[in-house]
Amino acid sequence: MRYGVIDATARTAKIGGYKDIWEAGKTVGIKMGEVDFGAVSHSTSVVVYEYGLFVDPAEQKYFSINGQLFAGNAVVFDTNDQGEDIDMIRLPDITWYQNADAVEKAIQRGYIKRPEMRVNDKLLWSWPQKHEIPTRQNV
Repeated sequence: MRYGVIDATARTAKIGGYKDIWEAGKTVGIKMGEVDFGAVSHSTSVVVYEYGLFVDPAEQKYFSINGQLFAGNAVVFDTNDQGEDIDMIRLPDITWYQNADAVEKAIQRGYIKRPEMRVNDKLLWSWPQKHEIPTRQNV
């Protein structure tokens, strides 16, 4: 299967053949059990480290796809109408950010949305506020 792998530190993205999504993720340090899946379009999804946006912004690398901010490395993949993985033909357009200041400028200019967590419309967290990264001991 053909998946896209994104290395945010090197600012590279490429499509390669892998046994499955987990093999693709291993090439950029993504570990099963520590991931979050998201959609970047109708037929393209992304897998990232689930707490990447909580990492200290001075120590993180960022990119965006379709107005959504992502932190750290990722795997992107395409799906058919039944939700099954299909070979990725073309990578989505990726915007790289030099640092957290560049991300903030992009948010202020309306290029990307500020990541936030809400429950019942109550704002609990928004990027770049500090947030404890859960561990298996404190979950």
